[in-house]
Amino acid sequence: FRPDAFSGIQNHLAAIYLDSNDYLTFRFNPTHGLVVTHEGNGTQLELVKSSAIGDWSTGTWYHIAVVINGSNLKVYVNGTCDTSNFSGTLSVRGTSGNYKVQVGDSDTSAGLDEFDGYIDEFRMSDRAVYGTDFTPQTTPFSDTEEGTVLLIHSDTTNGSTTFTDSSGTTTRTFSTNGDGSITSYVAANPTYGQSIVSWTGTGANATVGHGLSGAPEMIITK
Repeated sequence: FRPDAFSGIQNHLAAIYLDSNDYLTFRFNPTHGLVVTHEGNGTQLELVKSSAIGDWSTGTWYHIAVVINGSNLKVYVNGTCDTSNFSGTLSVRGTSGNYKVQVGDSDTSAGLDEFDGYIDEFRMSDRAVYGTDFTPQTTPFSDTEEGTVLLIHSDTTNGSTTFTDSSGTTTRTFSTNGDGSITSYVAANPTYGQSIVSWTGTGANATVGHGLSGAPEMIITK
């Protein structure tokens, strides 16, 4: 992301809502700099305060990675872990299933504290991608990287309101397969001779189509 100005009370980069009473926000505070906040049942806890606002420069691109692994939370700024101001225990327990993500704003202050700047390569994963310090890549994230559940390349024009989710555009595309006696869903790669098949059904004589031109030599089931 690249901030163009720090204005307002909070400048929200993103907010992740697990339900109406349980959410995480990533924002800039005029005093504390980058702040990661968890709010649950009306109680707000500032988990990380990454440097003072004076340590961030407008017009400069930064790579930010917020990593949650169990109850542990780490923030990486340009690939370097900043845990000097970590406090509290992370306990996120959203139960409604009505999850949502907002980028550049939040429900708690909609229209008041938007982020003023640019956000590029916004990615969410269902696993801890980083565990140690790293060198941020300067190329776009892969659409098919394992664990990616949301990926916005931000390749549209400036000011656009169209945001395309590019996560899993290849490896997560499954097609209905009726070759066997049980209807299945298959993602096949004939070049490498491998496929992933999902199905529901039982029976000693049931068959499941594999989506390849020839029967596979090895089958792994779960």
